[in-house]
Amino acid sequence: MQELATRDRVASATRRISSLATVDRPAARFVVTALSTQHARTEIRSCWNQLLSANDKPGALYQSDNYYDYRCESGDTDGDVLAVSETAQGSIVGVVPLKVTGIGLQFIARSSVFLRLAPKGLFLLGSEPMLREDDDAFDSLFLYLLQHYPRARAISMMSVVVDSFTWRYITTSKLISEIYYIYLPEGPRNCHSIAVPVSLDAYHRGLSKKRRYNLQRQERLLQEHLAEAVTLVAVERVSRLHELYTAIDQLHATDPAILSREQYELACKHGILLCYVLRAGSRTIGLAIGSKSRKTFLVHKIFHDEALNRYSPGTALWQYILRDLIERAEFTHVDMGFGDPAYRQHTTNVIEQRARILLFRRTLANRLRIAAHRGYYAATTDIKRRLRDSLVGGLLRRHALEAGQIQGGLVSALRRVRTISTASTPASDTVFR
Repeated sequence: MQELATRDRVASATRRISSLATVDRPAARFVVTALSTQHARTEIRSCWNQLLSANDKPGALYQSDNYYDYRCESGDTDGDVLAVSETAQGSIVGVVPLKVTGIGLQFIARSSVFLRLAPKGLFLLGSEPMLREDDDAFDSLFLYLLQHYPRARAISMMSVVVDSFTWRYITTSKLISEIYYIYLPEGPRNCHSIAVPVSLDAYHRGLSKKRRYNLQRQERLLQEHLAEAVTLVAVERVSRLHELYTAIDQLHATDPAILSREQYELACKHGILLCYVLRAGSRTIGLAIGSKSRKTFLVHKIFHDEALNRYSPGTALWQYILRDLIERAEFTHVDMGFGDPAYRQHTTNVIEQRARILLFRRTLANRLRIAAHRGYYAATTDIKRRLRDSLVGGLLRRHALEAGQIQGGLVSALRRVRTISTASTPASDTVFR
């Protein structure tokens, strides 16, 4: 009975939203089709790659046919590939890979997750749909998702650029506001990318003389300390994977960015892996886990030997990587993702705001999920603020008390000095002579 009621609500919402979407539109301009067979996907590969070649968004890798093949071979088959075609021309104007998964809302205390709400939903790979920037095309896509995935309670777009077409569509669309609650759990955050200089000379010219000297000095001191030549190894082929595995073991690297050996082999096979290992002899200095996304090198995680911290091993690793990227002339940008990178290049840094956007269907359960998550973090933020204010206030009061005591002591001392001086000083001003 509950399933029947849910189906009825979805059908009712679909009819209502479809009527909203087709106002002043005699016929649908776009049609969405699921490419459910290998044959169907093969037929549109040329269109897929053509769309990809014009895709300069940060998440282009995850919308590529190479990445789709990698996912399938690694056993990640929960999802579909949708093709969006223009009705009049019959041409494909969008290919949208998606994954069926739990959409996580995490409750974190003291750096540990103590509760995770994960309603079933859809994860749009690459965040911003690889689709013609047209409101009608986006309407057709989201209507299709509503109608054909009735059990999906939410849609996740992990990294949408603020003020991009997708951002403006989501935040202004009547269709979206009718179907979904729009929730940005962390709000807009800074993302850093680095423009790869065209040459080493251009890179050096962009640095101050002092900065160049300090970087060279750091590398020299590191090499002198290790007493061995420092070398960089690029890992992008299966034959080099042993270097990656050794580095992970030596640095005791643990992170969701670390994949299984089978996954690394498949990533090499499909040409999407690029990792870097900095070493001196057999000792690993640093490791960068990354992948190739057309003209962008995506950095997922950087590790370094913390025993070498006084020699800035992370900075040295990054300098070696940047020089290699310049010599390759394969990439135009390095994407560091959310947050402020530890190894900045102020002359080439580009900062843009992105946000994780969650679209929750307008149900009571989802409304409660959002309210609980938002309320928890609002409360913890308020508690932290109050504790901070209390701590600061306490310190100020203590310092004020100490200052008052000191001031009182000084006044008393001055009074005593004045008394002594008055008693021992003649009435005349001969004391100043």
